[in-house]
Amino acid sequence: MTILNLTYYNDFYQGSSPSKIRTTINLFSKKLAVWLSENSTGTVLINVRDGMTVLEQYDDICNDHSQIALMKPVEYIFAHKKNNHIIPACAAYRSENSKKDTYYFSQIYVNKESGIKSLSDLKKNPGKFRIAYGNRFSTSSFLIPAAHLKRLNIHPFLHFKKSIFAGCQNLAAKAVYLGEADIGTGHEAVIKSLGETYADAEDKLVQLHREKIYTDPLVINKIPLPESISFNLIQKGLIEVVKDPEIRKSLSIFWRGMQGLSPVSHHSYQTVESAINDMHLKENDILY
Repeated sequence: MTILNLTYYNDFYQGSSPSKIRTTINLFSKKLAVWLSENSTGTVLINVRDGMTVLEQYDDICNDHSQIALMKPVEYIFAHKKNNHIIPACAAYRSENSKKDTYYFSQIYVNKESGIKSLSDLKKNPGKFRIAYGNRFSTSSFLIPAAHLKRLNIHPFLHFKKSIFAGCQNLAAKAVYLGEADIGTGHEAVIKSLGETYADAEDKLVQLHREKIYTDPLVINKIPLPESISFNLIQKGLIEVVKDPEIRKSLSIFWRGMQGLSPVSHHSYQTVESAINDMHLKENDILY
């Protein structure tokens, strides 16, 4: 019997409980184990580890304790730098306007009442405004928007009267809506999500900038793989398994709106890697 370890991060801001997320991952993993067993030389069992913090998951896969991981893009880039046998196999694609894409958008937005109409207005007024980021290891609600500000010679922290990490992008949007911050960051759907609680959110919050990011990767560590199970076999299995409507629906609890898995490469996350380099960030700055 071949045993593969699978990990997932326990950042449950997707709106589901830890137990529901775990049920989802277990169902997906059992289906993948069956497919691998049928398409390799022996029985495969996938051991789903308990949900981990981003740091715990990073340390686990870098030390070759797991073979498969559902990771965040920033976490993946640092893991690949430390162990280049860790590479992405797939990313979830979503359907929007009948088009399936493996990317989404990060945005910088403002409260209309702030008086900011462009990033140029922001640049001209150092020390005047307050900004709310999501959390420090978020690609869309910190890294990508912060790097964009830096490229415009707007310091992501020092330029502002106040800068906060709200804890997640939903809370950052809420802070901007309530006037506790003037600028917010997060994925493109965060304002629409806020509209479910505050009906006028989409009128009150205005997008100034957006940037494309590939969705969270499903990563494979090639070092601890047994001879009978190759990277390509797992990658194919991942894509085949989510063709099952039940599995696809279940995984949508973890990856909201996912319609399937599509192959990706390290190059797909070049935007993320460039942002990390532009910000001169080390793993200690974000993951620890």
